Amino acid sequence: ITGSNSRMTLLELSTDLSGRYVSFRINPLSFKEIVELTNTKEKDYEKLLYDVFKWGGLPQRFLFTNDEDKISYLSSVYDSIILKDIVERLGIKDITSFNKVLQYILDTETREFSRDNVIEYLKKEYHEIANDTLYNYLEAFSTTFIMNKVYRYDVHGKNILKTLNKYYANDLGIKQIKTNNEEINYSVALENIVYNDLIGKDYKVFIGKTKKGEIDFIASKNNKFKYIQVCFDLSDENTRIREFSAFDDINDNEKYIITLSKKDYSTNDVKQINIFDFLMNDEFVVGKAMDNRAGVAVLDEVINRLKNVKLNSQVYFVGTVQEEVGTRGAKTSVQQIKPNIAIALDPCASHETYQSISGTQDL
Repeated sequence: ITGSNSRMTLLELSTDLSGRYVSFRINPLSFKEIVELTNTKEKDYEKLLYDVFKWGGLPQRFLFTNDEDKISYLSSVYDSIILKDIVERLGIKDITSFNKVLQYILDTETREFSRDNVIEYLKKEYHEIANDTLYNYLEAFSTTFIMNKVYRYDVHGKNILKTLNKYYANDLGIKQIKTNNEEINYSVALENIVYNDLIGKDYKVFIGKTKKGEIDFIASKNNKFKYIQVCFDLSDENTRIREFSAFDDINDNEKYIITLSKKDYSTNDVKQINIFDFLMNDEFVVGKAMDNRAGVAVLDEVINRLKNVKLNSQVYFVGTVQEEVGTRGAKTSVQQIKPNIAIALDPCASHETYQSISGTQDL
């Protein structure tokens, strides 16, 4: 939409131009895009992540180097663009109450939304608003992409619940200038950045409701579901018990914990993903013996390509095991086949055998 209609909100588009428009959502820069923009090396990813926690991903903020200029820029974006457009387009008269509601939602981000708590907070601030006004403000936050509203999904009932939803900031920089909290809650910031990255990868994202409690995110794409917990630090045993037990009622295979922790606490059922592996890849998959599975996939592809090719030799395709402990499977195969030439496929070290070098490996 350009010209005089360029300020239309998403809500207005869906009503005034019903059936006559195609919507493309443009988000702030993802972490991967920020890495490319700033030419950040892998060793500096963590430093960059903390910077994004504080200042967000609006592209122009990377033109500024000192904090005062960043605050000035983000404030001007909010005051002259976001707030001005909302006030003008949606006819909001009580800007003070509007800002206080936004401040409360940002301060309580990742918690279940409670109308009563918001009303009580406003009373303490000597501002009283009607329920309809409150919900109009919330709708304004969502339709202008200041906040993202996330519904709950009943894992067992297989339906979307319209109550007790949550809100996540669309940009952490805007949150930085609109909250009262001087200290950044890194656990909340990590959960927020994971949510924003999921929607940027075209997942439909819900909060998971189980019989025992809650799963941070259920991400859906192409009728496939991923169940995700986000935890800043898994080093504490009680924290690990809490995070891993969230999946107790989930029978699906795709269960992940995304974390900044470097030590891998994966189990047979729940796979741990480092936050940078998640943010720097368009899709993510974790599983047992991924290096072997990748090798078999290559063999399968080669077989398909050679099936109609006339060869002057006999070709054997062999899947072997225990290469880390003496290439035992390969030795047995060689004794049986006695090849003239052998080509070995092994994408990476598994890092899982006794006294092997620890680490992770991108495939």
